[in-house]
Amino acid sequence: SNPAALTRLKRVELSGGFRRNALGVDGEMAGSGFETDLSGTDFTSLRFAYPFPTFRGGLVFGLSAERIYDFSDDRLAAYEDEISWQEGPSDEQSGVWASEEDYIADGGVTAYSAACALDVSPTISLGATLSYLSGEYSKAWKWDIFDDYDLSDTYTDVHIVERYDADVSGVRATLGGLFYVAEGLSIGLALDTPTTLTFEGTARDYTQLVTTDPDSTTISEGAVLFSDKVTLPFAFRGGVSYAPLDYLLIGADVSYTDWSQMDYEGRITDTDEGPGGLQRHALYEEKLGFGAGAEVTVPSWPLRVRGGYAYRPLAYNGLDVTTDRSYFTLGAGMLID
Repeated sequence: SNPAALTRLKRVELSGGFRRNALGVDGEMAGSGFETDLSGTDFTSLRFAYPFPTFRGGLVFGLSAERIYDFSDDRLAAYEDEISWQEGPSDEQSGVWASEEDYIADGGVTAYSAACALDVSPTISLGATLSYLSGEYSKAWKWDIFDDYDLSDTYTDVHIVERYDADVSGVRATLGGLFYVAEGLSIGLALDTPTTLTFEGTARDYTQLVTTDPDSTTISEGAVLFSDKVTLPFAFRGGVSYAPLDYLLIGADVSYTDWSQMDYEGRITDTDEGPGGLQRHALYEEKLGFGAGAEVTVPSWPLRVRGGYAYRPLAYNGLDVTTDRSYFTLGAGMLID
């Protein structure tokens, strides 16, 4: 988060993170409610830090692999909807057909990073990180529609499948500063540079038409190679930590990103009819997030217990969000040696 804080490490350190994830997802798709359970178990981080021997101050090098994003998603809904179709060369009809829609995504992005931090004075530490982002992304969408009310003389059902498989890569740099204000009190600042993520892969589509006139099944399928580039904007972060007692550390942070500056062949916008005519507006907007937490070192035990709260609002404004994203965390760390 802030490479300058590496200077606080006075010994060689190796650490890692492990996560058991169990998510309950519920919502609405095409007017129909859905509920999905997602779960997974994986390693989320591996970190190594080496303090270089110095006569005064600190100089620390670090290496890490960090899981920074998870694409896992799953939605399944069954509903009835108005469908239009071509019965013959010039006979267009419409009516209510039954639908089943299934969407599932998987994959994630890992940041492989190298960092360096040093004390430039007794009260100021500076650091920098260079990260190579690598991962994979897969998405499958299936739509099955059925003529349950026998409205068509030609079709009985239609099955459509679209699948995307991509490798993800990018480069990011982080600059950080740590300022010791008073005994036990410090302030940190960090800046993430813009990051261009490249998605390279294959998109496949499959359509199956089942007809009664004539009685047959028609299948069409195809594939195309693609390369998409999405540029994420600058991200700014600030934080404060305070240790009022030897065994207690409390902290808080705030983050700001103007997501409207995200670039995908230009800004991502939409248009609608306003009072003065057609208007363009950004689909992503600037957001401010914050968090707070505390860590307690258990006396006479090599154990640290920590907990916290974070508010991370969605930047996409194309949805009606009633309750935005909040996180409550509880964790513990144990000193092995």
